[in-house]
Amino acid sequence: MAAPTVSIIIATYNRSNVLRHTLESVRRNTFTDWECWVVGDCCSDDTAEVVAAFADPRLHFVNLSTRYGEQSGPNNAGLAYTSGRYLAWLNHDDLWLSDHLAQAVAELEHSGADLVFTPVMVLEPDGQRRLLAASHDGAYHPHLVVPASAWVLRRELVAEIGGWRMAHELYNMPSQEWIGRVAKAGKQMRMLALPTLMAAYSAKRPGCYRRRDEAEQAELLRRMAVEPDFRERELFAIACGLDQLEHGDRPWLLWVRLLRALFRRVSLLCGIHPHALRSALRYRRRGRMIEHFKKIRESE
Repeated sequence: MAAPTVSIIIATYNRSNVLRHTLESVRRNTFTDWECWVVGDCCSDDTAEVVAAFADPRLHFVNLSTRYGEQSGPNNAGLAYTSGRYLAWLNHDDLWLSDHLAQAVAELEHSGADLVFTPVMVLEPDGQRRLLAASHDGAYHPHLVVPASAWVLRRELVAEIGGWRMAHELYNMPSQEWIGRVAKAGKQMRMLALPTLMAAYSAKRPGCYRRRDEAEQAELLRRMAVEPDFRERELFAIACGLDQLEHGDRPWLLWVRLLRALFRRVSLLCGIHPHALRSALRYRRRGRMIEHFKKIRESE
């Protein structure tokens, strides 16, 4: 069989109920020439059955016999199974809009970029919305947090940059350390014009893994299917939130922004990734940030 245009890797561990919404968002993409490898981090739940239930020959599941405890290991292991010209990683609880792959592939082929990324529409636990990974000039900048679910890249880039480093080796998040290496190598990265990714981050939802929460992803996926203007509605909600911040009773936010900008400038002048420096100051040792996130997700 001919190799697909895009190979997708999803690292997962015992969150099959949410994974099925993520996989459905992939299957709804208008660009259909893809394969998807779901890589279990030694899963012990019904993930295999959930993947098989789709009866889609483009979906595959492999369960690792060694437990890594974070996504870097499965994300690296998944590369061995892929054959696509382009690669994409997708977190097991994020949702792609139906035009994500089409927009990304078109931008890669039109611009000649090595990696493209989308801004991320984020649903906060309190129902507020915000926009993540948005660049004022369409380029990547080190202070941005650009999650792996937002990337689509040329296969050759991984061969040149190397795989993901393990969390216990880093102060930074593994995904941000990896994309930081891409930037240091001088590779071209371009932002898509419109956001094509929706996320509800588990690290902000204490106990969501233990409770097996899935209602937010289910509702977002439902709305994507029935609301032709879903993206416009979400962007309007984001704009309303920004307007409240700009014109509310919190003038101290201006000073926070100025201090953050100064912190980023100093970090870059010292040759240190801003996220790595902030994590080192807050968590004090390598890998502790990921450990902190895991405790939140699995808390009682």
